[in-house]
Amino acid sequence: YDYIKADTTFTVPTFQIAKYPTTNAQFDVFINHPDGYKNSVWWDFSADAQKWRAKNANPQNTGFAGDTMPRTNVCWYESVAFCRWLSAITDEKIILPTEQHWQRAAQGDDGRTYPWGKNWDESRCNNYSKGTTPVTQYEGKGDSPYKVVDMAGNVWEWCSTDWNKGVDNLSGTNKRVLRGGSWYLDLTVYFRAVHRDGVSPPDRYDDWGFRFARFS
Repeated sequence: YDYIKADTTFTVPTFQIAKYPTTNAQFDVFINHPDGYKNSVWWDFSADAQKWRAKNANPQNTGFAGDTMPRTNVCWYESVAFCRWLSAITDEKIILPTEQHWQRAAQGDDGRTYPWGKNWDESRCNNYSKGTTPVTQYEGKGDSPYKVVDMAGNVWEWCSTDWNKGVDNLSGTNKRVLRGGSWYLDLTVYFRAVHRDGVSPPDRYDDWGFRFARFS
């Protein structure tokens, strides 16, 4: 069971979030950087992450090629490792967003159903299609109140939050939250800003990706 049983209000401290999902080009920098993907230090946030990394020396290929396509076939461990690496090389506090960060960025404060408003509009996001689209393709059409792009459709996005307990520590093997729906789906419920899903940290699929958040 997930930890939220009824409508719940959270206080979300000030943060910034990436305007787009992490792209293939951005993730490739992590893969190819001499101090990037192959450096074990980025995976030492939990014993389970270290075990996973020991059995997975190389990343899977992204599901859909193209520099501006969102990076897919990336698991939760890889998403966290990327954020830890980026935080170190930029000397900024960069994290995988909690689901509260994610929902605030997608929904704002006016109770809208979808990032763009209350009514479903299939032309505002990548849904029920044959694959991902460039992260800028729906910019200006399906943006959230804060001008964040692709928070509905294109790819599901990993959050740090534990699906079962609602905590945001990086240890354990419990399912982690996915948000946003994807190109593959055709039911509008999946694209609602409040919709939640949860999958296991080592799982990867070609409609799952992530974006990162930053604190000043």
